Amino acid sequence: MKDKLKEEIKRFILRKGADLVGVASVERFAEAPEGTKPQDLLPKANSVVSFALHIPDGIVDSLPSASYQAQGYVVLTEMLNELGFHLAVYLEKRGYKSRAFPASYGVKERKTVGDWPNMKIYSLADFSHRHAAEKAGLGQIGKNNLLITPMFGPRVRLQSVITTASLKPDPMIEKRICICKKCLPIESCPAKALSEYKTDYYKCSRRQRFVLHEGDPNFEERDMAFAEKMKNKAKQHPLEWSSELIAHTDYGSTCCGICLRECIIGIKSAKKRLL
Repeated sequence: MKDKLKEEIKRFILRKGADLVGVASVERFAEAPEGTKPQDLLPKANSVVSFALHIPDGIVDSLPSASYQAQGYVVLTEMLNELGFHLAVYLEKRGYKSRAFPASYGVKERKTVGDWPNMKIYSLADFSHRHAAEKAGLGQIGKNNLLITPMFGPRVRLQSVITTASLKPDPMIEKRICICKKCLPIESCPAKALSEYKTDYYKCSRRQRFVLHEGDPNFEERDMAFAEKMKNKAKQHPLEWSSELIAHTDYGSTCCGICLRECIIGIKSAKKRLL
């Protein structure tokens, strides 16, 4: 019964357009922060279905660009949210309560610590799609702190559906995917926001918001203003803060994404798949 339902779910979501799909048991989330475990979010949850959409390589190669913001981010976010909704409805019609999470903007807590120039931003999502995907066997979190999949590298967007259905979990990937001695995303990050398996979200969000770096002649003035703005926004609802941070920059709708573009595993996977 578990295997049959799982295969039906996989066929359903793949036919809807997903490129990857896997299942994790809730027991694999035992070490997740309190309030973010599947059972915290859906009582009597038994399984998590994680699935991914591949970001077209031409769009990834254009980063940083407004094209990615529009098509790699906004369009794919809408598609993932729609797929999550359809899967939740599919499961509930079969008698299993289910909850899909937004592909983005699910922020449980966000705070600032310290003052400029040493400010840090700490954020906690309602639910981590990256960790769910890793636990469902879609890939592994790499040195660049992105989910790395065997087929697409990090060039994917993720969605998760928590359900009371008891499904047989897929095996997690044991063999290391990210084995590069030199991580190009870490070295290429213009904000110096990456270290192995860690992201400095203040530096990253500053780059996303202003698309600036230390070489900008007005860097210090803008950076101090940004730090003060973040401290004030810490008093707001985290969803309101997150939405303004991510949606648009002061230079129009764009983004950075160099860590995504420069991952050699994604580059090599594209060369294998494309003419």
